[in-house]
Amino acid sequence: MKLSHLLGMLKRPIAVLSMAAAFAVVGTGTTLADDASVSLIQLRSYIVTPVGTEHGKFKDAGVALDTKIVTDNLLINEAMAGNASDVGITGTTYQALAAPDLPYSIIAIAEQSPEAVGVIVAADSDIKSLADLKGKTIAGGDGSPIAYVQEALADVGIGKDDYKYVKIEASTGAAALAGKQIDAWISYNPFIAANVSKGLAKVIFTPSSKYFNNFVIILATKKAIAEKPDALAAFLKGYKASLDWVRANKTEAVAEYAKVTGLEPDVAATTFAKRNQQFKSPDASVVADFSREAQLYIKYGLITAEPDWSKVMNTEIWDRAFGN
Repeated sequence: MKLSHLLGMLKRPIAVLSMAAAFAVVGTGTTLADDASVSLIQLRSYIVTPVGTEHGKFKDAGVALDTKIVTDNLLINEAMAGNASDVGITGTTYQALAAPDLPYSIIAIAEQSPEAVGVIVAADSDIKSLADLKGKTIAGGDGSPIAYVQEALADVGIGKDDYKYVKIEASTGAAALAGKQIDAWISYNPFIAANVSKGLAKVIFTPSSKYFNNFVIILATKKAIAEKPDALAAFLKGYKASLDWVRANKTEAVAEYAKVTGLEPDVAATTFAKRNQQFKSPDASVVADFSREAQLYIKYGLITAEPDWSKVMNTEIWDRAFGN
């Protein structure tokens, strides 16, 4: 998204912090004296770890989590780059993956969810499709429009010089849209669902995989991979057990997810419904899709070269957890 996390589990105290953007935080409070610990930062969009922690799935796997839930991908990139968290769950940000001396690697693919993102406009706007955005102001969370939107706009004859683009924090997008400061907002769930549910916005574009796979990735710092591979493997086992429980108990899982995150139940349900869980190894089978999207970023000048996938993808932890 061009190419964000922190919440504690149910029945834990909640604290609100600030760090370059507003985000909610809750420590899990899970402590296992004889077990390894993993610090995690993730976007509020993701249901598996909060619900799995509440049901003891990570504890059962032998790992204690110190979990932070945020609302901005950039906070995750900062935390992972600075070794402030061992693990991050976030959307794929090719600018970060293409950075030299990358301090983290992808250890698992969590989702492929293109329907979880899109472009919205005010509910009372005359804008009905991307073709109506010529001469308009478009906002997003990155310094330039994300590649999938640029490609989709190009397909309807709108180039980068045909509209104004402004960077905006996810926490202020709704107000900017309602105040007519922007005409369209490139966003993701739960922000899309929340604004549509309240009658404040409507969706004018949801990408297909032609434009964007919206992979959700599980990152681990190279420091953590070197120093605590068993704890990371236990985390992946706990994640799988959590996902299995969520899949088998969808209604209860969504209710718990809403309580943990503070989302309205209907928003939590929509956010969950838009998520295509595909927990799998970051092996050669996914490189082609990642490479195709990276080429879009090159095409629109967002990165200068494709990432070195042999350095970006790390299957060691997955294999340690689940075997080859």
